[in-house]
Amino acid sequence: MALPLFTLLQWTLAAVAALCIGLSKSGFPGVSMVSVVLMAGLMPARQSTGVILPLLICGDLMAVGAFRRHVRWPYVWRLLPATLAGVILGYFLLRLPLSEGFFKVLIGAVILILVLIQAARTYLPSFDRNIPASGSPALTALIASATGVSCGITTMVANAAGPIMAIYLIAMRLPQYEFVGTAAVFFLIVNFMKVPFSVGLGLIGPRSLSLNLVLVPAVAAGILCGRTILARIPRRLFESLVLLLAALAAIKLIIDGL
Repeated sequence: MALPLFTLLQWTLAAVAALCIGLSKSGFPGVSMVSVVLMAGLMPARQSTGVILPLLICGDLMAVGAFRRHVRWPYVWRLLPATLAGVILGYFLLRLPLSEGFFKVLIGAVILILVLIQAARTYLPSFDRNIPASGSPALTALIASATGVSCGITTMVANAAGPIMAIYLIAMRLPQYEFVGTAAVFFLIVNFMKVPFSVGLGLIGPRSLSLNLVLVPAVAAGILCGRTILARIPRRLFESLVLLLAALAAIKLIIDGL
């Protein structure tokens, strides 16, 4: 299995992307957007989604191992049917004969929108509070369905559904550990669901998996670093820097695709 012919700088950026995936699984959900943007800049945008997916699964397995006792399963089961529908919709979108520039613009736009959502959650406390935690069964089902479809499409097209899921779980008023555990199991199941679709699209194969094998240690390092960083740096400062870098990178991706 031949590895990509990356330069030293490109290998460094790929390792940083994998490191950010680990960080995102250790409590910094916005960091995964940096990984998406970096990978989409190193290779064709559609191909990058197939490289990131196995790395996300590795991170999910590590996170589930740490937080499996805190999972709130009803929230997982409630979202999965609509999420599967969203994944299928995203699959057919990726099958369309669209240009590479279109997918760069699409992924960049998705990341930029999610950065804005994440920024709103960080700097506007009322943003999360204005989302109802409960209501009539019909309203609860509607919110879950909208969240699931949005997560499915976004994760299939750009592997970037973390902020959407974060908003939903915070709206449901889940405590911190239950929040992390529920999100970890949800994305582990969803990411495994995406594998056959990505293989069918030719996005996962021997070449991409060989790259994954090289980058998995960086994912593990990211999870370990995340725990250390949480104890040493104010969370808001860290997320602010990440969001700024992700926004700038997404804008560059959009410009490159135009």
